Amino acid sequence: ALCVAAVRGLPKVVAYLLSCGADPTIPSSGRFRLYTQGNSGTRGERNRKTNVSLRCNHATPLEFARAMRQAETQAGASPRDLKGLNQSIEQLERCSAAGTADATSAAADTKLKAT
Repeated sequence: ALCVAAVRGLPKVVAYLLSCGADPTIPSSGRFRLYTQGNSGTRGERNRKTNVSLRCNHATPLEFARAMRQAETQAGASPRDLKGLNQSIEQLERCSAAGTADATSAAADTKLKAT
């Protein structure tokens, strides 16, 4: 749940889950569609672009959220589009700085995939 909230840019949910004791060091695997690609352009363009996604394997919520921010930025997301995602990343970084997460883990196998 923490990984989903972080990657989707839901800082209030991230804060709640962390306050309830969610472990930010537990790795996750999954694939998420990019918000920027799925919500820009005309309806026809949106339908063609919704298959752009980000896949991460064995990544912490912080690693996954950072990878999503990078993918969204490359896809043309504005700073406004990234506000919630950036806030979620900041919360996880603060948690990491407090010693409860390993922010330096390089175990993520991340790639941008068009399906």
